[in-house]
Amino acid sequence: MVETTTLNLSNACVEALQTDNHDRLDLLDEELKNHQGVVRLLSAYHDGAHTWYEYQSSDVDTDGNGSFEVNYTVERYSGCKDVNLDEEHHMVISISVNLVTAEATITSEEKRQPEPDAY
Repeated sequence: MVETTTLNLSNACVEALQTDNHDRLDLLDEELKNHQGVVRLLSAYHDGAHTWYEYQSSDVDTDGNGSFEVNYTVERYSGCKDVNLDEEHHMVISISVNLVTAEATITSEEKRQPEPDAY
């Protein structure tokens, strides 16, 4: 199972993606660095856990398709043990930008299913 969400990008970002300039990904990188949609995606991927991320890099072609990478932390609170647990993760997130509407669909990696308990 994967998580998917849609982000709104600026028109300037979409226009830059369609060029061959070496710095064409700079606007996309800036918009994705602090986008709440990425936080929502990571949180949903981890069943609603509180998350925050550090944006790494992107690789998107002039048609608006590609991926970007994030390192992120999942914070879990164990009420029974009164302990906060921080788990470090890395994910490559797929992105597909609609160059007409300036909407980007981002999709998580496949969610790992836990192994069933042995009897």
